Amino acid sequence: MNTHIVVLLDRSSSMSIIKTEMEHGLNNFINNQKLEEGKATFSLYKFDYSDYDYSHDNLYTRSCIRGFEIIHNNIDIKDVPYCHINPRGMTALYDAIGRAVALTEKNVKRNQKVVFLIITDGKENASEKFTRTNISEMIRNKEEKKRWKFIFMGANQDAIMTGEELGIRKQSSLTYGANAIGTQSMFKSIDNAVRTIRKSSRSEYVETVDTGLVFESADYVAQEKAGVSCGPSIKTRKNYSCSYHNKRDNKGRFCV
Repeated sequence: MNTHIVVLLDRSSSMSIIKTEMEHGLNNFINNQKLEEGKATFSLYKFDYSDYDYSHDNLYTRSCIRGFEIIHNNIDIKDVPYCHINPRGMTALYDAIGRAVALTEKNVKRNQKVVFLIITDGKENASEKFTRTNISEMIRNKEEKKRWKFIFMGANQDAIMTGEELGIRKQSSLTYGANAIGTQSMFKSIDNAVRTIRKSSRSEYVETVDTGLVFESADYVAQEKAGVSCGPSIKTRKNYSCSYHNKRDNKGRFCV
């Protein structure tokens, strides 16, 4: 069974702080996936702010509209060249997810595994078309009815809480440090997760979608080294939600 990998990447201006690390991590991830056995198609969409008119359906077919850019759309992953990131603008996260889901619906074949990766370093602040409720319903619908797997990586926030607000299960979200160590570890984690999904049987894949179990305790521990102090209990593998800015989680630990 082949896999369609979608990367929805935030390129808002705040990404300039980790531009080099994000670019290297993304390209290493792609190169590692090229080495895996089995067929995989790949789509890369970058987003920042949104200022275009969604009222015309034909806009969904354009390759570059201000605020959302189709870098690669459903191509063989072995054909993906080096990808560059040029940060700018604000974070129209909801609109980007909505449009990326619409594009993915057109690309996915029957019984194909879908791994939908959302990578951001900030919270929503610029969407005009879609709301959090719209996106949450959309994601839950795709997971329950189409069996897509959504994975959320966020910096400068509690990504577990943000992911839940978007309809993504707790252990399918990861808060990463917006620095070299955090970004490198984040891409290592998603590389391992995607390789595992690609190798899995259909039943194993469906179980991953249903349970949401993507990240392991080691993934959260790796982010602690990057300054992110909240993660799962190693014994129970339960995620403890926390705020990113100097508050305590429900185990009394400070979150940075």
